[in-house]
Amino acid sequence: MGIKNWLQKRKNAPVMIKFEGGMGNQLLNAALYFYLENSGKKVYADLSYFEKETHVAEVGRKGEISHWPWQLSEFGIMQSEFHRLEPPIKLKKSEVNLLDDGNKLQMVLNALKKDDIRRRFKIDENIEYVLPNFQKFDYLCIHIRRGDYVNVASHLVSDEQFIQQAKKFSGLISNAVILSDSPISNEMRHAFTDHYTKILFLDNTDAMSAHKIMRLSRILVCSNSQFSMIGAALNPKALVLLPMQWLGKGENGRSSEEILKDRNTFMIMD
Repeated sequence: MGIKNWLQKRKNAPVMIKFEGGMGNQLLNAALYFYLENSGKKVYADLSYFEKETHVAEVGRKGEISHWPWQLSEFGIMQSEFHRLEPPIKLKKSEVNLLDDGNKLQMVLNALKKDDIRRRFKIDENIEYVLPNFQKFDYLCIHIRRGDYVNVASHLVSDEQFIQQAKKFSGLISNAVILSDSPISNEMRHAFTDHYTKILFLDNTDAMSAHKIMRLSRILVCSNSQFSMIGAALNPKALVLLPMQWLGKGENGRSSEEILKDRNTFMIMD
């Protein structure tokens, strides 16, 4: 359902947006919140997730995920900017259940086309501190999502898929940055070293630096990650590749093609 039709169908219904997860999910929900608010909707934020203690999940413990702190202060966005229901009360089920993952991503991508929304997520374009001797918009970036995601994921993009995509662009660009939230394998390190002149492997980078690196890349190869998707949507200069399969193939499976539909700003990789 398109965003205009969705808004029209629920014209008078308040919307509750539940914030949770890391920077990618927080960015996604904030973009949607600001868009709906600017559209005249009555919108509330459920920020109860951030009242709990943060911790990083141990990789390999099935079902366990990390609990992240508020990370939007990096953009100057504070929790106090969002309307909350006080005292907390439940909205009707039809009002709380905003959208499923695919539709929600479609709405966010449309929201991020708007200049007033994009300005909320402005970044400093200096990358020297994290990418010494690199120039913005002059490198390929691959974002590998692993970490605690392996504990709950129904689908992961393999190292081999990333390697095959990167090989295709080695004749077009000579610099590459490999971002990962877990140790990068020796096989992947050797594969990239054979094809790129200047290469940097980063597997212990903070979220804001990783976000900035994706947004200032010329070519961005994404994982099936909201963090990747938002970085891509906020980088209008990049050629972006998304994995064909976004979620697992089960009952709730969804592909990138279904999420993006007729958008032509992203390419889909097998």
